[in-house]
Amino acid sequence: MVTNLKMNAKNHYSVFSSILCFIICISCITLTSKADNSDASSGLSVFYPRMAYTGQEVIFSFTTKKDIRRIQVFVNGSRLGSVNVENQKAMFRFKFAYASIKKLTFVGLNAQKESFGLSGEITINNKNFVNLVHNNKIPTELLELVNDKDDKPKEEKSKEELEPAKDENNDKSIFVADANTPVGNKNASKYYFPPTPDEDPVNGLNQNVYATAVGHPSSSEINTFMKEMEPTVLRFARKYNLPASVIIAMAILESGYGYSRTAIFANNFFGIKQWKKGSDAYQLKGQPNEDKGYLKIMKKTTTGQFIYEENVRKDNWYKKFASKEECIKFLVEEVFLHKTGQWKRDYSNVVRNYQRQIQSGVSKSNAAYDFAFMLGERGYNHLGGKYYATKTMKIIEKYNLLQLDQGRL
Repeated sequence: MVTNLKMNAKNHYSVFSSILCFIICISCITLTSKADNSDASSGLSVFYPRMAYTGQEVIFSFTTKKDIRRIQVFVNGSRLGSVNVENQKAMFRFKFAYASIKKLTFVGLNAQKESFGLSGEITINNKNFVNLVHNNKIPTELLELVNDKDDKPKEEKSKEELEPAKDENNDKSIFVADANTPVGNKNASKYYFPPTPDEDPVNGLNQNVYATAVGHPSSSEINTFMKEMEPTVLRFARKYNLPASVIIAMAILESGYGYSRTAIFANNFFGIKQWKKGSDAYQLKGQPNEDKGYLKIMKKTTTGQFIYEENVRKDNWYKKFASKEECIKFLVEEVFLHKTGQWKRDYSNVVRNYQRQIQSGVSKSNAAYDFAFMLGERGYNHLGGKYYATKTMKIIEKYNLLQLDQGRL
């Protein structure tokens, strides 16, 4: 409860001076932490302002004393990013989009993959004020996040973290809403993405077109996505004798568990391209050139990113779908089986090879690998068969998806 006090001008000035000195002192506190398995100092420390406002760049300055190679930064349980340590120092920059108190966790990793953590808070507001930061033990669930090979955030950010910056200083937030009209996803407008060079020539990256929505997916969202995909995938896989494991892994890989731009705005979970403009197509503007170099570059940014002539592009048009089921059906019947010839490439020989392998007793694992490999080699992924099969099999192994396939282990 705030108590109203009657004070004269001199007392007002005295109290204000005291508060200002207190804020300055508190703002200079540096956090230190201890390793989980001992009382000795881990040598990891971080300095940052205890308050900032929306859209303002916050700088986290780290110093280390031990062999810490990389530091990851989390807010409200979700990973913001990571930074490499050089000469026992590192610096991480971030712009918060919405006013609230953020729970921060900093995780240092050494060459032996040992984790050292400390945590605290930062207050993001439209007015300057300071909040004390307390040192806590690193949460167990974040240790799992740090060691995850796919390096994707598994814990959900708070709702306010997903909102756009208030932009009071005309500062562009890193969170960018996609302007394309969504199909079949009424909640699409609430998602925001890291910017592309076309959206933000200063901070945008071409690779951001493949990033998932800010704060997504959470652990619960990952589970929900897989549960929603499984029945439909199994139905088509059993009907046509296809590897359900590969199809689900492809959806995870291509759509970021359903939170990529193409998934959110086009219900396209498999990176299925249209290769031409149309009412049933979605353009992924800013995508790195996949058209053998035949693409006009309008501008190169100061950070080496490219802004392309989007009006004449063909390689970044993706097919829109009304639902997950429609997308899965098209993948199976048109892309894999080439039933009506709607899809430009014919992968039916990949299907026949898989079916022959299963019938002849080839293990489900080898058959699934060959299926993904042949897709990549025949152009489904521009990085080739080995890349696509390796990435796909890692996901299959991670979630034990082979149990969904028919055949012998």
